[in-house]
Amino acid sequence: MLVRKLKIEDMSQIVEILATREERGQRRAEERAAILEWIAFHNPFMVKDQPTYFAVEDEGRVVAVHGRMPLLFSIKGEYKKGYFVHDLSVHKDYRDKGQGFYLTMELAKAIERETDSFFCLFGMTPLNLQMQRRCGYHEMSFDAYVKVIRPEETLSTFVKSPMLVTLLSPLASVAIRCADLLLMPWKRGALEIVRVDRFDHRFDQLFKRVSPKLGVCTVRTAEFLNWKYGDGPARRDTVLAAFEGGELRGFVVLGLAPRKTIPVGLIKDIVMDPDDHEVTRSLFLAAIRKMREWKVYSIRCVVSDPRFAKLLRRFLFLRMADHEVVLVGNLSKSADADLLRDIKNWHITFGESDIFMFSAGIPPVKTGQGSAAVSDSQ
Repeated sequence: MLVRKLKIEDMSQIVEILATREERGQRRAEERAAILEWIAFHNPFMVKDQPTYFAVEDEGRVVAVHGRMPLLFSIKGEYKKGYFVHDLSVHKDYRDKGQGFYLTMELAKAIERETDSFFCLFGMTPLNLQMQRRCGYHEMSFDAYVKVIRPEETLSTFVKSPMLVTLLSPLASVAIRCADLLLMPWKRGALEIVRVDRFDHRFDQLFKRVSPKLGVCTVRTAEFLNWKYGDGPARRDTVLAAFEGGELRGFVVLGLAPRKTIPVGLIKDIVMDPDDHEVTRSLFLAAIRKMREWKVYSIRCVVSDPRFAKLLRRFLFLRMADHEVVLVGNLSKSADADLLRDIKNWHITFGESDIFMFSAGIPPVKTGQGSAAVSDSQ
């Protein structure tokens, strides 16, 4: 078997691999392969001839693939090379032969060897996480949050009687709405929240300005944001941006969780000064209002920065403790290894890695414990 760089001419075989995954048929495999091709061959941070995916070839047949997304990371405001390792798939024929773990380890070794800096893994399936843990990468966890909007979903988890759920839901909805109204500011201030469809130089300027105050995260250039949220296949994201006197002060990216039987909203990305409470409050309120228009049952997000987490709790987002896992490898190749080992130094949201560039869902919820005018339409 040969581990090599994925080539564009391999894509028909990638469709075949994806179609053998239990939850997919041919149509969904083709849709996902289109997104995989976008990630593999259109990444604005890729270097010519540098592998973005590694493939295992057996007698001329591609039987496994693993992605390695080249990126720039902001570390204390300095831009440094890094990667997200993602999107592992092994053909069912080889999984059935018991070779899935072996092929995963061979791909992992190739990625470690061929990668010149640190890399992260985030958004793995439970099985992939179990296998990647065998590689000995540094593991960190952080919290996810959920805000209940329509209580039927949550009540049905705890109340087994459908009739009682129907009876209690209107009362719970009124209580939730009243609590939300108490959070709404009386004044709008100078901020204006608008929907934007394209990212331009103002987003480059914003990130340069706020990156020293954000934790370790992907550099959000306008080119990168358009690649991730604007131009690729199957994109249905909504971007709300805060402006003050013509200056961009921050933005959030919103979407819906795919393949859910009921609508579930997502806060995918958060970019703003975490200490600018007026901007963060206004954008979070705008996000909640927008997703109420979508009639979602709940809103979910993940944040590793405690400053954003504190505000989410004030807006009645419930914490799912240690819900998310991120692995960091190749730390010996980074001068910032000590800083990268502490999750408190990171700014991770759903928008990192490939997790929502693919049409993938999210795990079921297990809960633990100024003014803005939205001038857009969906």
